[in-house]
Amino acid sequence: MTMHLAVALHGGTESGGAELARDAVRTARTARDLGYSGVVAGQHFFTAPQGYLQPLPLLSRLVPETGDMRLVAGVLLLPLLHPLQLAEELATIDALSGGRLVVGAGQGYRDAEFAAFGVRKKDRLGAQLRALDGMVAWWGGAVVEEAGTGLAMRPVSRPHPPIWYAAGNRRSFTRAAERGWTPFIGPQATPSVITGLLAGEPRAASVALRRDVLVTDVIGTAAAERALQARTAAYGAWGYGEAGAAEQPYLVGTARECRDRMAHLAAAGVTDLVIRTNWPGIEHAASLEMLAAVAGPVEPAGA
Repeated sequence: MTMHLAVALHGGTESGGAELARDAVRTARTARDLGYSGVVAGQHFFTAPQGYLQPLPLLSRLVPETGDMRLVAGVLLLPLLHPLQLAEELATIDALSGGRLVVGAGQGYRDAEFAAFGVRKKDRLGAQLRALDGMVAWWGGAVVEEAGTGLAMRPVSRPHPPIWYAAGNRRSFTRAAERGWTPFIGPQATPSVITGLLAGEPRAASVALRRDVLVTDVIGTAAAERALQARTAAYGAWGYGEAGAAEQPYLVGTARECRDRMAHLAAAGVTDLVIRTNWPGIEHAASLEMLAAVAGPVEPAGA
């Protein structure tokens, strides 16, 4: 099965909001013209000094810029959000885009976010599933018991927008596959973790994966190494991943090498690869050049 490429619009740099917004619009337009299948906007809070645009306003802004591309709100930190408000806002974006929304469902992992929102981290799975199950039911027409009526806004997509479910371990991957959701493997999953998830049971009909990509024949190996060190340190400061780990989760190499590795991911069962090419210290123009260097649907290795 051909693997489709989407582009992540996350920050990850110390740019200000206005600059991030301009870059996101440029990235979306470039990705559209290069044939990318979708744009993906994730969610974090309190990321200073790194800038981070919130996904729902961003995706709303990009509706007219994205042609027929999917708009992936992925992943939303459901335990920190009110599900009724979120359900109507997501339905609004789906209506504005003519049914192009994909809903990404996450739990979150950063202690600072849970503390600031007054949510106990140990309750995150239950809160996530209650929110997700509630939204699916309301989108299907279920009455909100406390209100005595249903949602004012329901999605164009029927029965609801596709769901990409954050899946970094066997339990979450199985939960997604059994419920008919697309497991969405995050950016810090190592190659061995990915192999284990894709080779295990149950299998999922579709699997999305996020990778940060550095194309060395665009920016050079020295710049790539500096960017790699900065990104690894930033993830480490958030308690995610370890600098100097034996297995790095990034795709780094020439455009040909990156495309070859993508083909092996497609052969292993990844149907949607979400790539991010904006890195600390890398000019946005170079980020767009890297998108162009690896663009296009990917046929599985050996096909």
